Amino acid sequence: HQTIMTAREFLAKNGSAGAVFLSDLLNPLQQKAFKILSRPPLLENFTVRPQLSIGREGSGEDFHTHEETWLMLLQGVKAWWFADVDEPALREIEPCGLLGKPVPPGMRFCLQIAGETLYFGTQVHATCNLADFVLGIGAQGHTGPCHLQ
Repeated sequence: HQTIMTAREFLAKNGSAGAVFLSDLLNPLQQKAFKILSRPPLLENFTVRPQLSIGREGSGEDFHTHEETWLMLLQGVKAWWFADVDEPALREIEPCGLLGKPVPPGMRFCLQIAGETLYFGTQVHATCNLADFVLGIGAQGHTGPCHLQ
């Protein structure tokens, strides 16, 4: 289910369950953020699908996969879970419901805070935003030679 609203409406909405991802530099806010962001040389050729992520506390993304990714968290705190194997049962798990519980077998947990950049491959992953306002910028996929190998 997809709902279209402005960023102002999203931020004003109390307790939104969803996060917002702006992709492919189609939004002026995202275009400006990518122009002023200083990326380390390691990530220069890593911009096939630029991402701007905005979330409220308790919002996040269910378990899913996509191309390898980097995300620089500019504001807030984000919890990540990475699964070793993609199983249909993962799609039924609410990531924020895992908070405060032991990490399930076959998973790893990571807490990302503002100022940190997270890189990961094609692993199955899920997130939960842990601050009132969470903002990150990053990209998926390579546009040139990969310097991570």
